Amino acid sequence: MDKRHPSLGIPVLAMVLALFFTSFACATLFPKSAPTNPAPTATSQPAPTPTAQVSGDAQAALKSGSAAYNKGDNDLAIAECGKAIQIQPDLAEAYYCRGVAYYAKGEPDLALKDYDKTIELQPDHAKAYNQRCSVEYDKRNYDAALADCSKAIQLKPDLWDAYNNRGLTYSAKGQEDLAIADFSKCITATPGEAQLYDNRGSSYVNTGDNVRALADFEKALQLDPANEAAYVSRGYLYYLKGDFDRALADTNKAISLGPKDSGAY
Repeated sequence: MDKRHPSLGIPVLAMVLALFFTSFACATLFPKSAPTNPAPTATSQPAPTPTAQVSGDAQAALKSGSAAYNKGDNDLAIAECGKAIQIQPDLAEAYYCRGVAYYAKGEPDLALKDYDKTIELQPDHAKAYNQRCSVEYDKRNYDAALADCSKAIQLKPDLWDAYNNRGLTYSAKGQEDLAIADFSKCITATPGEAQLYDNRGSSYVNTGDNVRALADFEKALQLDPANEAAYVSRGYLYYLKGDFDRALADTNKAISLGPKDSGAY
């Protein structure tokens, strides 16, 4: 889920920010159906203790599927993780692996089924709750998304991407103060992630705090000069201030970064 919330009140900003609801190094941010940012990897973090002993053949298939996913070969990842499931139907991590591959491929309903199965087999699988949150968010089932992100945090309080995901969900529900609090927690833990500042800055815009919003967009661009959404966001704030030259410069920069799909036009 790396789309920024559409509640910013200006069509241009909402259109561009809608491109950005998925993952960053804070870990596994919401992976979109067709992710702009990297989707979570099945091996990015240690999984909870499996509920079943893993057979050698199932482990080999799971390892192969995870490696294929990390290389961007979602079809092979799905096939290999499916093979692991055939060998050992109670292997929770195989369902999770296949779920993230389905989601990266743009098949969220199949991903949701695999996340459900993961949680059924392994109720303490924090990452599965976090990823299921992303599917529910995309379906605009915000209450369900919020419950899943909160459960992920309860199970693993240092799963920082879950705070970011919950922040995005709070924002979609119009609860910006709670969103800002979650973004800030994640920024404290991983201060080098540009998208976090862009997310928090957008929430500040929604609360009317344009001073803090501008500071966050500036920081986002300092960390990632190719952040198209942050240029649009900052340009909008310059426009509100009457600084039209800077507003136009930021808009043109956003267009240059995404000439085919930019909402900055």
